[in-house]
Amino acid sequence: MSETMLQKILEELKEMNVEVKGMKTEQQLTNQRLTSLETNQQQTNQRFDTFETEQQQTNQRLHTFETEQQQTNQRLDVIKTEQTLIKQAVLETNEIVHRLELNQEKHERILDLLSRRSIEQEAELKKMK
Repeated sequence: MSETMLQKILEELKEMNVEVKGMKTEQQLTNQRLTSLETNQQQTNQRFDTFETEQQQTNQRLHTFETEQQQTNQRLDVIKTEQTLIKQAVLETNEIVHRLELNQEKHERILDLLSRRSIEQEAELKKMK
């Protein structure tokens, strides 16, 4: 082989060596970017896991709230029923009291009449004596 040909081969080898070094540098940069992407992905996954945990806790609190609301509604229904019964009892009691008042007035009139008759009869007895 001739010297020029060897020189050409040497130059091509040098160029290839430079290209290989450039490719290695690009590969290292690509690897760094991939590592960075993987790290970002892990952080995103961690945030997503945290979000899921918080969502589960929120769902549990909501379920607890719904259960408490149902219990409150049941107690309110009981109170409404009791209130209706109490109103009915008050109305019945008022009716009984009214009848008692009427009877009491009637008895008072009767007692007043009897008292007057008794006084009249005593006066007549005194006149007769």
